Amino acid sequence: MKQSGYSKQAFLNSMEYLGRDFAKIQQVTFPSFGNIMENSIIDPSGLTNFSDRFRFVIQMRLDRCIQKHMFSEKEISIVSRFFKEKLDQFRPHFEASISIPVLNFTDMHAENFYVDHFGKPSGYFDLESAQAAPAALEFYGFRFFLFNFYDEECFKAAEGAFFRGYQAAGGLYTPTTEEDGKAIDFLAGCRLLELAQSYWGYKDGVRDLWGEKMKNLLFAYIETEKIDYMSIGDIWRERDHQPPYPLTE
Repeated sequence: MKQSGYSKQAFLNSMEYLGRDFAKIQQVTFPSFGNIMENSIIDPSGLTNFSDRFRFVIQMRLDRCIQKHMFSEKEISIVSRFFKEKLDQFRPHFEASISIPVLNFTDMHAENFYVDHFGKPSGYFDLESAQAAPAALEFYGFRFFLFNFYDEECFKAAEGAFFRGYQAAGGLYTPTTEEDGKAIDFLAGCRLLELAQSYWGYKDGVRDLWGEKMKNLLFAYIETEKIDYMSIGDIWRERDHQPPYPLTE
């Protein structure tokens, strides 16, 4: 993006190319949810509802929060109850017959793929978190790390460009319902919990306050059930120094 002069069109082109690639990636399906291991093994085995899969993940994250003394007793009660209720609420939506287990990279941020001089992705890496999961687990990551690279206007254009490319390449899981959108935001909320825990107490001169900021965004989501993707993008800008809006059309 820096080499393109922070061009809006270059950014949107890349998002459309990404949509085309991920339409193909999500054509790889699995019989259940879990980590993708050697020899086509999914671990743990036999999980056909993603709520069951993520219940273990959320509990692991909460345990780490407790170990770091990140929450007060009241806060841990609020957070634990919220995620338990949400997992129960989304249980019908996360059934494998509805939210098909597909290949997810799950960590798609701006530093995890290369592009050629046209902005077209030319290579993906840092894939150790790849797993069989609903397409929503991938879609939240694009909102969380990429569509918010610039301002809110560009966010909407980026999401539109991504799904334009996704549909053109035969993507099967375009979110169309209110429930789809809420599921994506819920998984983004899960990531806020993870990152708040990961950065809590982390000091490197740049990310000193990231844990606190992620925690505040998490509680804002719990209160409003809306994810502030633009504020999340502002956090990444503290490290990456890109401008908050495109500099050229």
